[in-house]
Amino acid sequence: VSEVYPVTFKNFKLTFPKGSTFTTKVNQRPLTPPQRTYLYERLNELEAAGIIRRIAPEDVKAASPTVLAQKAH
Repeated sequence: VSEVYPVTFKNFKLTFPKGSTFTTKVNQRPLTPPQRTYLYERLNELEAAGIIRRIAPEDVKAASPTVLAQKAH
């Protein structure tokens, strides 16, 4: 993950119609202890690499549940 570099030559902007609302309540399926450990380790790794960052709950504009999928190989 530390080998991921930010893209500075491309701009990306999402536009939504005024008045659009999105769900901020997540109906997350419970994670097993091993799943929770794996997910939290990956999130901490992404945060340490500067790929994601924490925000205050009141700043959340949209949310969806996390789904862990096992790789086929």
